[in-house]
Amino acid sequence: MFKIACKISAVTLFTLLGLWLGGLLAFYERIPAQEADISIDADAIIVLTGGDKRIEEGAKLLSRNKTIEMLITGVGKEVRLEELLQNVPEVANSVTLGRRAKTTIGNAIEAQEWVESKNINSIILVTANYHMPRALLVFRQFLPKLKITAYPVFPADFKREKWLIDANTRKLVFMEYNKYLLSY
Repeated sequence: MFKIACKISAVTLFTLLGLWLGGLLAFYERIPAQEADISIDADAIIVLTGGDKRIEEGAKLLSRNKTIEMLITGVGKEVRLEELLQNVPEVANSVTLGRRAKTTIGNAIEAQEWVESKNINSIILVTANYHMPRALLVFRQFLPKLKITAYPVFPADFKREKWLIDANTRKLVFMEYNKYLLSY
């Protein structure tokens, strides 16, 4: 009886591992490999903090279209707007800082409140390319009627094409995939 239970457990374990690996590969394919079209049209921009280049890229998008607004969500309580926008201070009047979010779900909740208060129908979502699949999943759960256009940022330390041999990139892919599964 014990041998049968061990065989079933081994089969179950290998099946689950196979499903996890297959899902990991599918997730990896969802990580953007190239930049988004710069001529994107939307009502607003939402930037998720947490990595380099995100705020800078959001501000560049905003400076190209000064008629829209931008929310930077997940900003620390001590961080000042002037610090974040030191390279593009001219867009400061169009930026709102969201300070409550600590997670991607928190970002989506903060964004939901902001979007609804401003009657926004479409956004450009700015975050790191490896974070984009999960961010889109979570934002679409909280804002199902909102048109969301992904604008991935490419951190220098994330080597998408070398993820199997670069330990830091592999770790990020594994962590993001597991978080994606939990968010799903």
